[in-house]
Amino acid sequence: MKIHAFLVVALGVISSIANCQVIDKASGEAYKRIIIPAKAASSVRLAASDLQKYLKAVCKADLAIKNTTKEKTGNIYVGFSPEFKKQGFLQKGLKPDAFKIVSRNGNLYIWGRDYSGRPIVGIRNPWFHREVYNSKLKIGAFGEAGSMYGVYYFLEKFAGVRWYMPGELGTVISKKNEIEIPVLNITKSPDFGYRYAWLCDFEQAPEDALWFRRTGFGGLCPTQIIDSFVFFLKYKKSHPEYFALVDGKRDFGNKCASRGGGHLCLKNPDVAKQWVKDICAYFKANPAQRVFPLAPNDGLTRICGCAKCQAELDHKAVESGKFSNHIWNFVNKVAIEVGKKYPDKFVGCIAYEHYLEPPSNIKKLSPNVAVMICQSRSNFIKPSYKLGMRKKINTWRKKCKNIYFWEYYLQTWLPWRNLPVVFPHIISEDLKYLKKVDSKGEFIEAESWYGSRRHKMLFPGMQHLNLYVTGKLYWDVNQDVDKMLDEYFKLFYGPAGKEMKEFWQLAEKIWIDAGKNKLSLSPNVVFSKSALDRLSFILGKAEEKTKAGTAYRKRVKLIANEFQAGRRTISQILRKKPPVLKVPRTSSQMTIDGILSEEIYKAITPPAFVDKMGEAPEYKTYLYATHDAKNLYLVFINYEPEIKRLKSACTQKDIGRIWMDDCIIIFLCPNPKNRKKCYQFIINAKGVTWDGRHGFRKDGAFDLAWNSRIKAVSTIQKYGCI
Repeated sequence: MKIHAFLVVALGVISSIANCQVIDKASGEAYKRIIIPAKAASSVRLAASDLQKYLKAVCKADLAIKNTTKEKTGNIYVGFSPEFKKQGFLQKGLKPDAFKIVSRNGNLYIWGRDYSGRPIVGIRNPWFHREVYNSKLKIGAFGEAGSMYGVYYFLEKFAGVRWYMPGELGTVISKKNEIEIPVLNITKSPDFGYRYAWLCDFEQAPEDALWFRRTGFGGLCPTQIIDSFVFFLKYKKSHPEYFALVDGKRDFGNKCASRGGGHLCLKNPDVAKQWVKDICAYFKANPAQRVFPLAPNDGLTRICGCAKCQAELDHKAVESGKFSNHIWNFVNKVAIEVGKKYPDKFVGCIAYEHYLEPPSNIKKLSPNVAVMICQSRSNFIKPSYKLGMRKKINTWRKKCKNIYFWEYYLQTWLPWRNLPVVFPHIISEDLKYLKKVDSKGEFIEAESWYGSRRHKMLFPGMQHLNLYVTGKLYWDVNQDVDKMLDEYFKLFYGPAGKEMKEFWQLAEKIWIDAGKNKLSLSPNVVFSKSALDRLSFILGKAEEKTKAGTAYRKRVKLIANEFQAGRRTISQILRKKPPVLKVPRTSSQMTIDGILSEEIYKAITPPAFVDKMGEAPEYKTYLYATHDAKNLYLVFINYEPEIKRLKSACTQKDIGRIWMDDCIIIFLCPNPKNRKKCYQFIINAKGVTWDGRHGFRKDGAFDLAWNSRIKAVSTIQKYGCI
């Protein structure tokens, strides 16, 4: 009986083993070389390089990569080549991104359909060139890569390699004396065609880009379904009549949508005609693309005020459906005309905000309409939310055949940053459901714009598990998720596997139990002090079980360091009572000049602001507040060390994305028991203002038209600004 030694180690710490081989079990012959086509796609070349690298790492098998060979056996062929035809192998009939692995006559064949054209990028972010293509590795997020997926499946299944997290620390190598390959005839394809996780910029994060593909993410091309009405700003001067009419003026800014970019008069027939012309021109210039986005800009709170547009408002609909008939009628109209010239292309719109509900005035959407439904499966812990989304999806299915999903894995954003929000069983259950309803795939918003490392996958300790499970289930939703997790606990944490299993299972239970709480899902409600203490204790025990310097210790420490940062944030909230600001009344005549010459200011001790962690920031900001019988006066003093870098792009009140400037944002809530009803003010470093109200309109929409008559002034001095 042959005995194989087996030990899990991290890449880069493997000792030498003599006489190690990858053996074809049927012939007993060792594989000696890797053969790729002379004109192989870049994904095939990279896959062959990874196959060579990891087989050497696992068992020291040293296989050269060649384009041809005279040897009849001992070859691993990667990528479809003329040799395959002699064996009767074909690419025809394989589904997108599918692969085949066959062992025959002392050789191993791994192939699929592989894209070899120019990098496939999108018309806007999040599919810009830098976001979806790495020029050094020549690896992209899109384009068929069947051979690459076949290689990674082979390395996982037969060599024991795992990529749980980007980079060397996230890689697990199963060290073996020998790898024995049985007789194989495997065909695999993903359960979802579109599998895009927006987690990094490919150009600046090569390890993350590799992990993207190794985990199973990808797709033929970007399913470009995102807000796009901003594209029409190029017609602002030549065709102002294209734009929505609001209070007698055309909307070129944010009168209708808070994101800005203008809204359109969708009942103007020339608007539809222009979109058809522009979309057809795009498909002609970009034949590899399949979907063009046609959707309002984010934050749509009102539509064109003309009689024809207003007639399409559904006043009987729920809040999430009042614009549905108006928006989807327009999208359908444009799609029908585009389909006459490009029947195999799609016009896509997001089901989102006030047009999340299916339209009631359209029985069936055109076959070339693609719908991307926005949902957050992490919130399925709330039964009402889950049931509501399923009801919407089932109604959408009756109206449209091409359904995609926009998912939110934004637990790296505040206030959840550095907290273990995990839900692998919810992911498993939901993806099984989405396969049953014939979902074409999904977009996962998982980016985190934070600090100088914003282009990488941030906070990988907390983020990797949800994404890893999702990537694997995209290929086979029927996998046993508990078996997958048990393997993860064992391989990734070694001697601390038991403790880390307890950590992640407790974290998942805390999140699921939070759904039973009638209060809002705020971090300080979800993670009690006792829960935080228990999670911290478990991590401490896990660290004790590992040896210093090992990959196991480093992984536990990475997670522990991220968790402790999150714990400090929540502890600040749990420990402190909400701050109370006492505002003295003044009888003085106040002047809005930023000089603070009035006597009342001398009697005020200004409170200092804290950072997002609840701690004192490096550069201080203070607040002076007073009031008289009619007015509230707020003076903010900010000690800004780099005044020249202050950004103040907005120059007019209520126009533009002022929140992207360096600014102060103020919420005033008259009733602390109803925080949804409040006033919002933004003042940038030049003193330009923006104001609006939440919760005052009968339709529940944000009221940007409200005018507070706020007065603001900004003064910039050598050491700061007021």
